[in-house]
Amino acid sequence: MPVNAPLAGAIHDLQARLGSIRIAVTAVAGLDLDEETRREMLTSASDESVRASAELAGVSALATCLLDNSPTEPCDLAAALQSAADAARLAGLAVDLKTQGATMATVSPARLQAVMPALLRLVGGAAKAVRATATPDALSFDGDDTEPLPPIVGYLIDHLGASIPITFGTAP
Repeated sequence: MPVNAPLAGAIHDLQARLGSIRIAVTAVAGLDLDEETRREMLTSASDESVRASAELAGVSALATCLLDNSPTEPCDLAAALQSAADAARLAGLAVDLKTQGATMATVSPARLQAVMPALLRLVGGAAKAVRATATPDALSFDGDDTEPLPPIVGYLIDHLGASIPITFGTAP
C-alpha cells in the first residue's frame, strides 16, 4: 500500500523537529558553552519538543481521518471546539475561546473529535496559547508561537471536510 503523501510529509517534519532537539541537547551536553548560549539552546530544545508533541497529535489525528470511513452527519463544530478547549486547558494550554452559537457542518464525528484537539495544540505551539472564535458560519484560530504553522494543519482541514471556512491568524 502506498504511503499517503500528507502523512509522509507530516512524519518527515516531525523527524526534522526531533533532529533539531537532538542537536541542541548534544551541543549543551558536549560543548563548553557560556550560560546564555546554554540557556538559549535548552529553551530552543524545549520549544521544539512542545511543537513536536503537537505535530505528533496532528499525525495521530490525520491517521484517524485517513482510516475513518464512517458516514458524515450534521455536527456542531463550536461544541466540539469547546470540548477540545476544556481538555486542552486541563493539559496546560491557555485557550481563549469565543463562541457565537452553533457552527454546524456535515462531517464525520470521529474526524471532528480527532482534529479539534490537534488544531488547538498545533496553533498554540511552543507559546502554549491559542485564541479561537466560532461563529455560525466559520471557525478562526490564532496563536502566539513565532513559528509558522506546520503543513499538517492544512492536511487536517482538508481531511475534516467541513463545508465552512476555517482560518488561521485571524481570531479577534
